[in-house]
Amino acid sequence: MTEHAYRLKGHLLGACNCDWGCPCSFEARPTKGFCEGSYIWHVEEGHFHGTPLNGSTFGGSFSSLVPRMKVTVRELSWSMTKCL
Repeated sequence: MTEHAYRLKGHLLGACNCDWGCPCSFEARPTKGFCEGSYIWHVEEGHFHGTPLNGSTFGGSFSSLVPRMKVTVRELSWSMTKCL
């Protein structure tokens, strides 16, 4: 069995400007033609390349690389920070 570079178990809270269900999360195009939003992750258990992340909380915001560009959430420019 292959070891993964990361493993996360915890809670995710996210919001964006798309309609309910965020089509971007399912590889569909954004509802309004562009995507902007933010996520908060609380990691109960996990690691990233062997670095323990247990108990960590992270926040991130995202937006289209070009305003009003029709992209999915995986094609966006992200800004991340660790919350204390």
